[in-house]
Amino acid sequence: MPGSTPTYGFPYQVNSDPPNGPALGQQLAEAVEALFVAKQPLQGTAVLSSLYTLTSTITDLPGCSITKSVPRSGAVALLTWTADCVLTVAGSTSLMAVVNVMIDGVDQAAPQSLWGPGNQAVQTNTRGTTSGSMTVVLGSSGSHTFKLRAAASSATGQIKLNAQHTQLTVLILP
Repeated sequence: MPGSTPTYGFPYQVNSDPPNGPALGQQLAEAVEALFVAKQPLQGTAVLSSLYTLTSTITDLPGCSITKSVPRSGAVALLTWTADCVLTVAGSTSLMAVVNVMIDGVDQAAPQSLWGPGNQAVQTNTRGTTSGSMTVVLGSSGSHTFKLRAAASSATGQIKLNAQHTQLTVLILP
């Protein structure tokens, strides 16, 4: 069957085709099904695997990595993340937890999420959360890896991330 629609490529018979309803029905059903599969959203959530002490070097957070195979270029990915921070060693009021994401090996400089104990930096066990989100258009089909990363902005004081509420979620709309 040489005829197909211009947008989705659905097959149809043309005048020169011999009538064959079953074959046309099967080809059309398979084309529609392939389109639905290609348009199905992909989702993943990754949670920090254990209590994690931040250092002054931005580092991948253990367990917070998601890899998804995308059927086409131009898919849109929505990323959201949360970091559950606790001050475990008192320090400077300028101490901050800095959280960002990496996509396919490239650090995303913005947006970053920040949490700092501020004036409570002298009191251990001060706790707070920070969250962020971003959208990105994926330039190619195939495998894409998303990672949550974090660091402490200062060596004075210590911030740890709690595992249960530190996570990365990715929703991809192909």
